[in-house]
Amino acid sequence: LTADGDGVDWISLQDIPVLDSCSLKLQLLEASFHKHHTSPMRGVLAPQWSLRFYRLEAGVLSYRRRANSSIKDQHCLEDSHVVVEPSKLSPSGSLFIFRVL
Repeated sequence: LTADGDGVDWISLQDIPVLDSCSLKLQLLEASFHKHHTSPMRGVLAPQWSLRFYRLEAGVLSYRRRANSSIKDQHCLEDSHVVVEPSKLSPSGSLFIFRVL
């Protein structure tokens, strides 16, 4: 896979894990990410970026607004595709953009 226009491999197909039903049931990943908001009021009355807490468990992605708050939304990722762009440097560190389709 290559990023648009740069022609440089940043991930190879053999690096993409293929999960069967057993390994999917055992899957548990948690991480915090900053979510970007595009509302015109963001940046004026509220920050454009807000911290969100995500959990991927057995193929279900859920998120919370605070670390120990209730789940705000969750989605089963069956038949979904995750599109990830190459990391970019920002003043606060590496920036990753991904979309779940």
